[in-house]
Formats: sequence, C-alpha cells, structure tokens
Amino acid sequence: MEEKLEVKARYKKILQRLERLEQQQATSRKELKFFPVLPLNPILESGQRGQSCLLWVESRERANGA
Repeated sequence: MEEKLEVKARYKKILQRLERLEQQQATSRKELKFFPVLPLNPILESGQRGQSCLLWVESRERANGA
C-alpha cells in the first residue's frame, strides 16, 4: 500500500513539473512575439543586430531556467 502512495506522489510531482515547464514555454513564446522590439544598440551594423537578438533571447531563456 505504501508503495502505491509513493508512486502516486512521484507521479503527481512529475505532472506538476510538466505543468510548470509548459507554463514557462508559453511565457517564452509570448516574449518571442515581441521579438522586433528588442532593445538593440542602434550603432550596430545589420549583421550584428541579428546576433544580438539571438543572444538576448538565449540570455532570457537561461534566466527563465529553460
């Protein structure tokens, strides 16, 4: 009987973790919708601008624990 309770508790934790991950992904997608409005240095050349966008997104993902 105790084993069943342990399995249920573990299963519940996994489901909660999945829900949290799904919420984080949804938040990340919302942030990406505003991709063109990222704070960029206007002095950068167009080739570098794309790189800084990617770096900004990567740093946001790391900050969100993705």
